[in-house]
Parts: sequence; structure tokens; C-alpha cells
Amino acid sequence: MTIDDAKGRVVMTWDGSDGLFAPGQVSYAGLGGIDFTQALQLDLLVTFSDVGGPVKFVFWDAADLSGNTRATTTFTVPGSIPAASSVTLSKTFLSSDFTATGGTLASIFANVGAIQMEIDARAVAQEGWDARFDYVRATGTLPPTGVPEPSTLALLGLGLVGLAQRARRHRNSPTA
Repeated sequence: MTIDDAKGRVVMTWDGSDGLFAPGQVSYAGLGGIDFTQALQLDLLVTFSDVGGPVKFVFWDAADLSGNTRATTTFTVPGSIPAASSVTLSKTFLSSDFTATGGTLASIFANVGAIQMEIDARAVAQEGWDARFDYVRATGTLPPTGVPEPSTLALLGLGLVGLAQRARRHRNSPTA
């Protein structure tokens, strides 16, 4: 996405198939409940920015068709990012990088129905903002939690059996 000489606000919404709602309206369940709980972070790759400014993201919970349950975060894009260079900005999911309204971050990110990105150039300092964004993506995975896999438990058990046999042999061996 390239923004040249921005004045005002640019809003992009990902909410499923086109034509379901009028411009400016959001289908809060349109994506069908995507699960972001295993993703580590949201990355925004900026490949050029002259003056910088805010880029806000909203993730709506698909279970709330009123749009009142959502998680928000705002990236502060720096100015003076020259062309042919890049800066990756990141926000960690399920952390204080996001603010939840109407629910918990875990419940919202487990059931995302719509995502919106807003580039705001309404402030005097952002008028005429030129910027290029290469991508927005969810990256990484959270470390596993909970119950270990059965194969992990089997390997641990075999290791403990081997250690016990070695200790028994060592204890029963004749000493000279």
C-alpha cells in the first residue's frame, strides 16, 4: 500500500466477501472467527515514510454482531524512513500492546470476525504524509503450554528407566 500526500484518513477493512454491507460499515463476523491465539505478534513492514504518524488496528470478535467487543492497538510509524530501506514494527498479541473492550484479549483473538487498519493523517503534522507499507501479518507462534505430547512423555519414561537400570548395575557391581 502506498500513501502519497495524505490528508485525512485511509481505512481498510477485512471482513469477508464484498457487497454485504454499505461502504463504511463492517461485517463484524464476516471473516468467520479466525483464531489468532497461537500467533505471537502483528508485524507492519514500512518501506518508506517521510513524516510518520499513527496506524491503528482493530480486531472485532465475531461473536458480537454489535461491534462492541474488540481489541485495538496503534503503531507509531516514524518519519525519515528513506526509500529502499525498511522498518518492521511489531505488537505482541495477548499483551498490553493491545487494549480489549467488551471482552478479554484471549476471547477476542480466538474468534476474529473483522480487522480494520486506519492510517490517520488528519493532524497538521501528518498532512502530506507519504508512506509505503509492504505488509501486515501475524507472525511467530507462542511456546506450547499445557500437557506434553504422549511421545514426549514416553521418551522421558524411557530415559528414567535407563537411569534406574544404570544405577542398579552400578550398585550391584563388585568393588575391587
